[in-house]
Amino acid sequence: MSAEMTLENLEPIGLETIRGRRILRVASGVTLAMALATAIAWPLSFLTAVLVGLLLGAPAALTLRAGLGFVLIIAIAMAASLFLSVKLLAYPLVFFGIVGLLLFRIFYAASGGGNPLFVLWMIVGLLVIPLVTMSAPIAGAVIGFYITFGAAIAVGIVWLMQTLIPHPETDATTAAHAAKPEIPAPPVRFRSAAISTLAVMPLMVLFYVFQLSQHLVILIFAAILAISASSVAGLKGGSALIVANIGGGAIALVVYNLLVAVPDLAFFVVLMFLTTLLIGRQLFSERPNAALYGSALNTVLIVIGSVTTSTAEADGKVYLRIAQIILAVIYIVAAFGLLEGLWRKRAS
Repeated sequence: MSAEMTLENLEPIGLETIRGRRILRVASGVTLAMALATAIAWPLSFLTAVLVGLLLGAPAALTLRAGLGFVLIIAIAMAASLFLSVKLLAYPLVFFGIVGLLLFRIFYAASGGGNPLFVLWMIVGLLVIPLVTMSAPIAGAVIGFYITFGAAIAVGIVWLMQTLIPHPETDATTAAHAAKPEIPAPPVRFRSAAISTLAVMPLMVLFYVFQLSQHLVILIFAAILAISASSVAGLKGGSALIVANIGGGAIALVVYNLLVAVPDLAFFVVLMFLTTLLIGRQLFSERPNAALYGSALNTVLIVIGSVTTSTAEADGKVYLRIAQIILAVIYIVAAFGLLEGLWRKRAS
């Protein structure tokens, strides 16, 4: 993947094109989110940068109504997840049965054209809050609040970027005319939701049984990948996804070592902007594998964000984060491959 980032691809970015504005908008928004995350360092703050990148990378703009609705829905979902955790964690069979049904319903909505960003944040809350609530209910409440807070910050950054760097054709018009994806037939949606749920649930049970809350990055990244079943379909697609995230990990290592050499906030901001700009050129290109650069960018943001907002020993943590993400990718690719094979065998 990184071999394609050669100098010949670094043509000037102009504000006169939609592609140029989208690249600059994502780079500026993600950099601002990373700077805020580093400065404030609230729990899971690095996820805000991931959300900003996903929102600004979408073909349609985020409207005021959609943004406010997004934050409200996330707040309600976090409260519901906390309530479910406090009341039912003591009854594992009931708890995991309800969580499995909720996950299936969320994945089913995603396969029918539901907003993947709404889906992602609801799944993150549903998976993360119960695990941190096991230590103390107040911990689950704190995480729920900060996930909602991060979503609100992300929406604010997106609106700012859309205002400062709009499309040549206004974002409102772009949103109004955005093509709606074709909704698959119910049997296809059922199959996709079932496979995603069956892939994620064993991982959550494992985290619950062994109380692996210190490795939540694995669970979060697995949830991000599980939303799009097509991205890991087949040996070729799964291998490409693994390579993309290894490439993202390599970029994160370079960024981290440069930050160690120059531990300065201004340098960090410039470095993140240039890194996101470089990846954004490929993400918004016409290449068949352009979408994989989005996954690589998420790897960079999660690794660098979790290290720069932590008080723990950073040298060991950066390698741990990369290993956790690659492990999550390998697990999801293997789980989807196995479940797809079993489903086809059962259907034949």
